[in-house]
Amino acid sequence: MRYDGVVEIFWFESTMKQDKYIRMLDAHIDDALEPMRGSRVPLTFMQDNASYHSGGDAMKWLRNNVQNFITWPAQSPDLSPMENI
Repeated sequence: MRYDGVVEIFWFESTMKQDKYIRMLDAHIDDALEPMRGSRVPLTFMQDNASYHSGGDAMKWLRNNVQNFITWPAQSPDLSPMENI
């Protein structure tokens, strides 16, 4: 979701794993964020605390590829707005 609406949702038929999540980010994050580039509103990437989001390889990918992202503490409640959509 963005402040001005939603972006494309990506569906997967199999269980999500860290390597698949990283491939998905590589393939789609630039397209999803492109409409926001140049906006006065700073971009912040948010994800929940699923193990494939918070694992070492995924966090390394985020540190290397995303300027601003939220890191949730361990065992935090799921605050994903997707549950309300």
